Amino acid sequence: MNLEGIVRDKVGSIFGRAGVSEFSMQVEKNKTIQKGQFLVVVGDNRILLARVVDLETRMTETLARCEILGEIKERQLVQNTKPVRAGYEVYNPTGDFLSNVITRTSKEEGLYIGKILTHPDFVPVYYNPKDLRVHVLVSATTGGGKSYTLSVFIEELIKRNIRRKDTSILIFDVHDEYSGLIAENRNKRQVEALKEFGLEPTGFKEHILIFDWENNPPHLSPHLTPDRLMFIFSMKELRLAFQLKQLMGDRTEMHIDDLFHLVSISDLHFQTRQALISRIGSLRDSGFLAEDYIVPREFCVPGKVTIFRLVGTPLGDLGIRFFVADIVRQVFEAKKRGTLKQNIILIVDEAHLFAPAKGKNDPVREILIRVAREGRKMGVWLILATQSPRDLSDEIIINCSTVIALKMQRRDISRLTQLFGIPKSLAEILTKTQPGECFIRAPSFTIPLMVRIRPRQSSELKGEGVDVEALEKEIKEVAIKTRKLILELKKRIVRKKEPKPAEKVLPPEQKPAQPTIPRPSTPPPTQTETRAAANQTKQVIAPQRPAPPRRLTAEERFNYAISTIAAQIKGYGSDILNLIYALLSNDSIPIEEALQYVSEEIIESLAADRIIRIEDSNIKLNLDKRLEEYLGKRVSSLQLLVAKRKLRYLLKT
Repeated sequence: MNLEGIVRDKVGSIFGRAGVSEFSMQVEKNKTIQKGQFLVVVGDNRILLARVVDLETRMTETLARCEILGEIKERQLVQNTKPVRAGYEVYNPTGDFLSNVITRTSKEEGLYIGKILTHPDFVPVYYNPKDLRVHVLVSATTGGGKSYTLSVFIEELIKRNIRRKDTSILIFDVHDEYSGLIAENRNKRQVEALKEFGLEPTGFKEHILIFDWENNPPHLSPHLTPDRLMFIFSMKELRLAFQLKQLMGDRTEMHIDDLFHLVSISDLHFQTRQALISRIGSLRDSGFLAEDYIVPREFCVPGKVTIFRLVGTPLGDLGIRFFVADIVRQVFEAKKRGTLKQNIILIVDEAHLFAPAKGKNDPVREILIRVAREGRKMGVWLILATQSPRDLSDEIIINCSTVIALKMQRRDISRLTQLFGIPKSLAEILTKTQPGECFIRAPSFTIPLMVRIRPRQSSELKGEGVDVEALEKEIKEVAIKTRKLILELKKRIVRKKEPKPAEKVLPPEQKPAQPTIPRPSTPPPTQTETRAAANQTKQVIAPQRPAPPRRLTAEERFNYAISTIAAQIKGYGSDILNLIYALLSNDSIPIEEALQYVSEEIIESLAADRIIRIEDSNIKLNLDKRLEEYLGKRVSSLQLLVAKRKLRYLLKT
């Protein structure tokens, strides 16, 4: 058997009990192996790949328990079906052999992220960029190297983008960790360590755009849609969001000044009105929204990395959640419309703040879940980082095919073990790893790897040897330069609003007079002023909405909810109506039957829009849950029956 290029030195032999999936071996004297190390087993004209899962020292001898990962046939790893026997020899594999069999990605096409940790040779690890299409999860406890690892990935993506210019990268920087990418690494220890990887320190200033709230504010649009209203409120406050949507009536959007005034003159309950005035007023006065707002074509630039520095965001955590959700929504919708052609990579640090595991109906979490489910086929990919996978939504985690786990707490490791089948013996190692040592599971890797992440080529913002004052000055220059570029772009591009489908364009002589809502420049009115203004203004505003701004009765809320759901369904077109009629006639139908009406993609979209829900391979109309959200209470069987009849009627008209 020709073992040239496959094995190095012999480290031991199999003894005692052995089988198809594992064996024990005696390590030769003066040989050292470690947990997680890869070994090659040779015997009976067979070559197998194995990994050390446990070590035991007895007096002067060392015993190792190993798992069999597969048999090598024509340089490919296939499932082992025959047991090994005592006497098989065990060797250290060569680095080239391991790289070819496990990572299967060449230097030319891969992202150079580090080296195999548990091997005596230097074995470079190249991550296949195609694996980004199925989303990435990075998890580490504080000090485990999460942001450092992400920065290495970003460096490699920038270098790839310089050659191809087919991707835009957006970074939501919650704790100001990534601005140092503009400058070269000057940490002497890290610069010396780069030599082992054949790399030199470098900055990526020319390939980075920076938005921050001091030098280049990333204002969002003050024209609020019903969906964006949901981002303003926490899960416990969604009742208030639904009140605002009712006040807006059939308007598709409203300026925040108009919305504030509409709330001020409404007949809502005093406490509800004051709560809405407080929230809308805070948002309006914060400087968070402005007419010079940014749009995707301005911050999604092919070949560039855009860093949103979120430290100092108006309204604190509320503002940060709103900002991330709104930018993600804009990008997702732009990709759906086809106005962004390039691939988009969204890097969300502290992802558990935006997609928490606990709670229901969180609108910020829902937009991220929708991207996780549908984004891959549209070219919107997520790289999510969190300190604890226990705090991140399971719906997000299960849509991530690449998992990078650095040092973690034991209970967090247990969570990843449940979700991804990480061997517990290897997972235990992660409680003791050093910063930058990680476990990587990726679609292109034949088996998961323990990897040492390479040193950064760029600078940390507040790391050892960093002149923070000089670096902050350089960051400010990049932010100001970005602002100038955006202003030039705004001058060249005239924003065109698409006509609303429901509106009919009439000649000037036929156009009806449009009532307007004056925008106040004074502080919120007193209760007496509010009542007086209400009496003068109600008749002017009434034609613009389906109901006057008063507290709706239960029946009115019921009818409003059904009308809203019907309008949402009609927005999909006539192709889905047969499916909806089938769901109105049955409690549920199997997914296989539903596929006779519409495609799998449409089913996913309907589920993401919460028109339907999927339970145990069956599809149900989500009418009951949606009604309960609008009414704020459980829906009886009789109410649901009436709702189905009304919905059927509205869909036919």
